[in-house]
Amino acid sequence: MMKMANYKIVWLSSIGAGLEFFDFTIYALFAHYISINFFPQINSFVALMNTFAIFAIGYLARPLGGIILGHIGDRYGRKYAFTYAILVMAIATLLIGCLPGYQKLGTIAPLLLVLLRLIQGLSMGGELAGAITFTLEHYEGQRKGLMQSMIIFSMATCSAVASLVGYILNKIFTLDQMINWGWRVPFVLGFLLGIIGFLLRRQCMETPAFLTALSEEQIHKIPLAILTKKFPNQIITGFCLALFSACFSSFLLFTPTYFALHAVFPSNYGFAISAFGFFFLGVASVAAGLVADHINHKKLLIVGCVLSIIIGYFIFSQLTALNAYNHATLLIILISITSLAIIGGLINGTYILAIAEQFPTSVRYSGIGVCQNLSLALAGGTAPLIFTSLIKASHTMMAPYYYLSVCALITIFAAIFYRRYGMIPIKKEQIEI
Repeated sequence: MMKMANYKIVWLSSIGAGLEFFDFTIYALFAHYISINFFPQINSFVALMNTFAIFAIGYLARPLGGIILGHIGDRYGRKYAFTYAILVMAIATLLIGCLPGYQKLGTIAPLLLVLLRLIQGLSMGGELAGAITFTLEHYEGQRKGLMQSMIIFSMATCSAVASLVGYILNKIFTLDQMINWGWRVPFVLGFLLGIIGFLLRRQCMETPAFLTALSEEQIHKIPLAILTKKFPNQIITGFCLALFSACFSSFLLFTPTYFALHAVFPSNYGFAISAFGFFFLGVASVAAGLVADHINHKKLLIVGCVLSIIIGYFIFSQLTALNAYNHATLLIILISITSLAIIGGLINGTYILAIAEQFPTSVRYSGIGVCQNLSLALAGGTAPLIFTSLIKASHTMMAPYYYLSVCALITIFAAIFYRRYGMIPIKKEQIEI
């Protein structure tokens, strides 16, 4: 059984990660309104693409954030790094919600939006790596799969809440109200939630593993140098292990736009569908984490990816064939999204554990941060842009499936060749440079 103190550790790590992810993801969910406010509407498609390009910029900043916060976490302590990351995220989120649009500031408006998304990306770059590292190193038991999946569950649930907020706002306010000021509400809410997360995390204690490494002088001045010199294969493998999960999460964020492009469904239904998908993704991730404590998580990763390719084809075929909105089509959509989320949960609930097991304490924070954020930057962050471009070029709503399938294949190969390198520190003399 898990001790009460361990429950608190998992809870504090999870709630902070979830609240910060809420702040980061509302941009994608409200991309349509942001597009109208920050770009000239001569061509609405180009404006939307510009908006998703800025979304991608936030993701592209994440590897740098992972490096910076990973350095702080491995050099000075896990608590310090991921506690202040959430404060920076909260402030940047509030500033986006208060930022005047194109009509008032002209081209300065989108430039400031880029800057704030960069700051968000830097902050988010060290968040999940910090939460996972902090939790795994605090708990002395064997239920690592369950612990890390609770953090994934929190992030997925907060994304579901963000989608639900979008649905409610679209039900309450008119289209003009949403365009003029309604889209700003979730950013202000995100700031308040971020401050709560910051105050909660200040209660955390440093991890025993880090304190042990500190006492044994296994802390390195430049953890990144050790990481890149001694663990290049693990970085590549970790990047590939995270690839499908990064793209799939982006697809769930993309669903409001996906169904808007389908031009068959009411615009607010995309938010409800996204919330539905994220909730079941979180539940399935916890289930996968539980199973991973008893079954090799390599098998779960491979099974999840294979199912995503096989069953995903039939699901996207069903979605593409829908040509009218009614209760029957809504039921098909909900079943489809739930099925995709359950399959995605097999991967989402286990891939971080596989990445974490490749690195020793001295470079674990940096290792997780670099692997996960590179995949999010190069594949996840650009996914909405790629989805939109592929749909436009191919004239088919099947396009996202093909991109997701390629990512699944890469993750399968990574899982096959993945090797566990242990969760204990290595001796300093073994990794001197």
